[in-house]
Amino acid sequence: MSTHLSKKEKRITIVLFSLIVVLLVTIAGTAIIYLQATQPMRQAKKEATELAQKYGNIETVDQFYRLSKNGTSYTVVGENKQNQTIAVFIPKDGTNIKVREMQSGIDQNEAKSVVLQAHADQNVYKENLGMLNDQPVWEVITKSKDGALNYYYVSFSDGKIIKEQQNI
Repeated sequence: MSTHLSKKEKRITIVLFSLIVVLLVTIAGTAIIYLQATQPMRQAKKEATELAQKYGNIETVDQFYRLSKNGTSYTVVGENKQNQTIAVFIPKDGTNIKVREMQSGIDQNEAKSVVLQAHADQNVYKENLGMLNDQPVWEVITKSKDGALNYYYVSFSDGKIIKEQQNI
């Protein structure tokens, strides 16, 4: 039995090998870029979680939010040893940390409902829990029918819209 390949078979083998190498390099490059791009957020989540454990006695983390309005803040939501769901609001500088029981304020669905009652023609795009002017808020982002983004800040404590930015 002969193991010699024809010239055509050799070219096909080289082309396939080259395509595989290019594909692997592309995948590896994409993974490296992704990891580098997400590193700051992963680091922020790690640091915020450590602060939430220290100041809010959170044992399990259920949610992590980042809000960047009038300064960046992070919020970690999780359960403490007493099985209470706690939100720890952390300004980027790590000072003036606020700890709240989630049952002491409105939840995500209530915040969406408040916004949709006032703006029924819009679709909710995203929600974040964070700090605005040293006050815990839900940021509810909507899209108008024309595609414009709208930002509504709903007080965590009483469920009132305290700030709006429309048609962005």
